[in-house]
Amino acid sequence: MLLLDRVHRIPRPKHLAATIPTDVMLRAHYFHVKDVILKNSHTASLPSNYADVKIFVDLSTATLKKRKAFHQVTATLQDHNIRYRLGYPTKLLMW
Repeated sequence: MLLLDRVHRIPRPKHLAATIPTDVMLRAHYFHVKDVILKNSHTASLPSNYADVKIFVDLSTATLKKRKAFHQVTATLQDHNIRYRLGYPTKLLMW
């Protein structure tokens, strides 16, 4: 059963075109439901009418600022085709 506490749209920044989809934030009532959704969002395929849906974890402003500090490093890694990912909360993992 999918029980949601809240679902609402986030206002689109004024500089973005009206054709860009609006972000929607939701809060699952049960943590395990959120966990299953996030785990399956990378492996399971959605029905064709939801093919453009992307699921992201909501991070705090402080965490986003810390991750942004990695921008120069990650840009260099991308230029050299080096695989990496950002671990939670602010770890840079390369392989």
